[in-house]
Amino acid sequence: MYQDLYLRDIEWCMENNESLIELINPRKEEYLHFRKLSEPRVLTSDGEEIKSGYKRDNIPEGALVATPVSSGVIEGIARVITDPSKAFINKGEILVAPFTDPGWTPLFINAAALVMEIGGLLTHGTVVAREYGMPAVVGITDATKIIRTGQRIRVDGNAGFVLIIQGD
Repeated sequence: MYQDLYLRDIEWCMENNESLIELINPRKEEYLHFRKLSEPRVLTSDGEEIKSGYKRDNIPEGALVATPVSSGVIEGIARVITDPSKAFINKGEILVAPFTDPGWTPLFINAAALVMEIGGLLTHGTVVAREYGMPAVVGITDATKIIRTGQRIRVDGNAGFVLIIQGD
């Protein structure tokens, strides 16, 4: 797992006339490796990953099926955000995120809907979406990779799906 650089690491390098680069590069590579991984949606207490899918009738062909957590249907432009500290969202755009926590709350002010990779009925994003009266669906694996900023999408918080309508 990725480790921070500590004062004792600097001291060790100075005492042994070693370069910090030799400590930093492998840690950076490890960090980049783990950053590419996706977390499982469900894990048992034994560490087993449970994979499943959704089976519903009357879902448009090509739709990304998910769990509906806040009712309503809206079409708009997607804004994919993975780091809220460096992000903005224009009024009326649809927030597509891996998850949310209270640090994401300022982005909800302008969002018209929410799509999350991970979440449930009582997770942060879904509660805020219901409070703001915006449609939301959760549980779309790799939503932040499949949906791209600028694409026109439909979020159906009643039936629980996202449909990419237009975009490259």
